[in-house]
Amino acid sequence: MTAKDLIEKIKNYPIPFIAGFVILVSFLTFYFRMDVIDDLETRYEEISVKGERMTDNLLKGGRIEEDLKSLQVLTEDIESRLINPVELAKNLQYFYRWEEETGAKISGLKQNRVIENTGKGKSYVRVSYSVDITGRFGVILSYLKKLETGPLFCRINSLSTNNSQNGPEYDVTAAIELELLGIQ
Repeated sequence: MTAKDLIEKIKNYPIPFIAGFVILVSFLTFYFRMDVIDDLETRYEEISVKGERMTDNLLKGGRIEEDLKSLQVLTEDIESRLINPVELAKNLQYFYRWEEETGAKISGLKQNRVIENTGKGKSYVRVSYSVDITGRFGVILSYLKKLETGPLFCRINSLSTNNSQNGPEYDVTAAIELELLGIQ
């Protein structure tokens, strides 16, 4: 078949030729543009999520002032529970208060070091303490519970107990290493 014969067939049957050509072009376009559909679907999902987030923000945006006040109250509450590392007498009094309430006897108490926060924002610090107490085992546990549930943020790092050398056999001596959360 020559080029003249092909042109003659196209002239005799123009509609089937045009339809075949359109089908071929459509198939090639679809084949080469198939990845665009996936990209468009992904973009549609991202935009839908953004739109939903914007809608939520608009609906909940009326409570921003209320939420801000609530956060300020909570922040003040947290900051009231922090210690100042330079107020040594006040900080040590915290431990003596629990001694009085539980009946434990403090035989050693010292503020060790201040560990500064390396994160961003307000500078919170951890203030390390060593506390040695003596008393019955239940009294020691009561003292620990007071520290743990007291108004200040306390983390007990280590606890070691021994039989007391100075008192009755039922007395226990506990060495506690702990940290209180503070602010500079």
